[in-house]
Order: sequence, then structure tokens, then C-alpha cells
Amino acid sequence: MAEAAYSFKTGLAAKAYLAASALTAFTSTGSASAATWTAFDEIMGAKIPGGKTEKDITTRGTSGGFRLTAATLKEASVTFDILWNTTNANFTTLKAAYDTDGATITALFCEAARTLEGAEGVAANWSVTQFDKDEDIDGIQIAHVTLKPASFPQVFVAPGA
Repeated sequence: MAEAAYSFKTGLAAKAYLAASALTAFTSTGSASAATWTAFDEIMGAKIPGGKTEKDITTRGTSGGFRLTAATLKEASVTFDILWNTTNANFTTLKAAYDTDGATITALFCEAARTLEGAEGVAANWSVTQFDKDEDIDGIQIAHVTLKPASFPQVFVAPGA
């Protein structure tokens, strides 16, 4: 019997996009695609942790001696590195959002798609909550950026194959 081939996606295949206009509502899956998304290829590496907050729901009559937990609100954040380049439009958009407490729109996708068609990820108006700069003597200047949802976070699945 032949072994099944493993299927995987590399981080290099992941895509990120920025939009010039803010999301203004929670939308049904895929309808955020009406925004004009621009590829954000300057990201060096990204982490998109997932999780939910927890609420203790233990009662005397139903726990059998175990603590019971309900998963409640979803948590979202995105951290990534980008070259410190004040002449790059995407860099300056993020830096301006951090400096002025503004929101920047971004969607990060795990799909290996060359276009938005069929891509899946999280779309939101994001607050830039961290913008650290590395200036190692033997390295290059890099910004470490953290984004957290400011409004209208949603699972985004673009229409298409």
C-alpha cells in the first residue's frame, strides 16, 4: 500500500494585502472583497496567533469534579517584521498609523494564491500597537510590528477557486 502524500503550504506562499479605505461593516463571507486590496509584499515573516478567551462555567452539579470552560470571544493579532524603509509606501502607511493612532486595513492570507481569488484569512481595520526598531550593529534595520483589531474583524474568504 502506497503512503499518502502530505499536503502543506509554505510561509513564503502566504500573502498580505492593504486596502486604502476602511471596512465599514461586518460582512458576509467574501463581501469584503469589494475593497481595493494592494499586495503587501514587504513582510519578512508573520505570525497570526489564534485563540479565544475562556470563561469558567463550573457548577456543583455538572462538573464531576472537573473545571469546565467555555470558549468565548475570538482573539486576533498579527505580528511581522518589515525592513525599515521610509521611502516604501506600505512602510510609511503603517508608520503613520502608529504615529497618529490611526487604523490601517490589512488582510493576511494563508492561501498560496497569486491573487485574492479563493484566498482565506482575517480582514479588519487594525490598530498598530507596536512598532519597534532593531538596529543591530551587524544586521539591517528592521521594524517589528503588531496589529490588533480596531473594528470589523471578520473571517474573509474571497470568492473564486
